[in-house]
Amino acid sequence: MPNRRTHTRNTDSRGRVNLSVAFANRKLIVKQRDSEWVLRLLPEREAWLHENKAARESLRRGLEQARARKII
Repeated sequence: MPNRRTHTRNTDSRGRVNLSVAFANRKLIVKQRDSEWVLRLLPEREAWLHENKAARESLRRGLEQARARKII
């Protein structure tokens, strides 16, 4: 099982969060769910998919087809 730890961080006066050097130059997904914010670190091997709209849409179509069992 992966090593998962929860940490509390405070924002500065401009709303920025210091995560630590371990997260330097890494991509994060930031989502708001109701009154909460969720940060997810993207593995480097997946980051390209979030930057490439055509590839992302193709993957979503393929997953929808697979769920509907429309496999060629």
